[in-house]
Amino acid sequence: MTASTSETPRPPAIVCGGHPQALSAGRSLAGLGVPVYGVGVAPQLRLSRAFTRVFSLGNKQGDGQARLDWLMGPEGALLAGAVLLTTDDVALEMAALHRDRLAERFVLDQFDPDAQLAFLNKRTTYEIATRAEVPTPRFWLVRGTEQLRARRSEFVYPLLVKPLLSHEYQAKFPGKFRRAFSFEQLLQHYAAMGEAGIEVMLVEMIPGPDTQLYSYFTYLDDDGEPTFDYCKQVIRRFPPSEGFATYHVTHDLVPNLRAQALRLFRAAGLRGVVNVEFKMDTRDRQLKLIEVNARLAGSNALVVNAGIDLAQLIYRRSLGEQVSWPTTYPRGLRLWTPGDDVRAMLAMRRAGEITVVEYLRSIAYRKRVPIMRWNDPGPALARAYGRIGRMLTGRVRKVEQR
Repeated sequence: MTASTSETPRPPAIVCGGHPQALSAGRSLAGLGVPVYGVGVAPQLRLSRAFTRVFSLGNKQGDGQARLDWLMGPEGALLAGAVLLTTDDVALEMAALHRDRLAERFVLDQFDPDAQLAFLNKRTTYEIATRAEVPTPRFWLVRGTEQLRARRSEFVYPLLVKPLLSHEYQAKFPGKFRRAFSFEQLLQHYAAMGEAGIEVMLVEMIPGPDTQLYSYFTYLDDDGEPTFDYCKQVIRRFPPSEGFATYHVTHDLVPNLRAQALRLFRAAGLRGVVNVEFKMDTRDRQLKLIEVNARLAGSNALVVNAGIDLAQLIYRRSLGEQVSWPTTYPRGLRLWTPGDDVRAMLAMRRAGEITVVEYLRSIAYRKRVPIMRWNDPGPALARAYGRIGRMLTGRVRKVEQR
């Protein structure tokens, strides 16, 4: 995509939240020649050439109310008329709850706030899937330890203790959820998350490797029709079987993936950008729902590399410009997070699931990394510096303890 040849300059863009998808979106929008501002984004994005200015909001970076206050305050007033893109769950919730108010100052993409909020919550997501007859793992909604004990015989292990709102959990704990391998461990996790004020649901863990995870991406137009089809497969996650993906590859559409995804979206009346993840259950050969993200995903750099620049498309569509959606995409493109993927390999090697030779073969392809760009190295260097600092600090603490 190239910048507009119109003499009238396009308005600036605001990227609100999320990393690395915020960085990916910022780079895409800068490619249109528009000023890009980051609000509630990671501080290291200040070093990116893509951003005109970054407001990380300090220790309130992940606070939706702090972001809203900034946007609707005097500083946000200076960017009135900008196109607002939400790139994480905190920003998505903020925009859905305050759409009318934000729309008085900024240009927003078309979406249904109720549908956005429904898919933000794991419980309502699975309830919509059940009504739409979209396969899910077995799941249980329990309230209190008395119900937990009363239904003890129903549970299967390993069992996932999933927060209903992922961003609330990640603000207090690392990772995405907790795994219980026994009822006693389930009680411990349930109590710990309850003390933190995190509502949870219990979900059966589908057996099998992370390579059975497939995601479908699209943009739903005003009539709820998909404007393109895109699929990716996970190769590895860290920690394995529970963490964030460290290695992805673009893939052919898996049978039933598109049909199940669209049935789910239409049941909620969803509009706009969306991706949904399923896992293939080899016990019955069914794709079963894992989660829905009605926003740009962490793997957005891979989507862009496949020729589907969602940030640019959303920005242009928000302004009422004519947009040509892609009709196909290349298969076999790869996105790799080197440090975390090596850690994933080491964990899998200890479990006897991979050898070093098998790992080297798996990465012997041309790959793209989500952060590093030779023409924009600042964020990657800042991230490496931070990790080295944390590692050295940890070693010093160990020496002091000894």
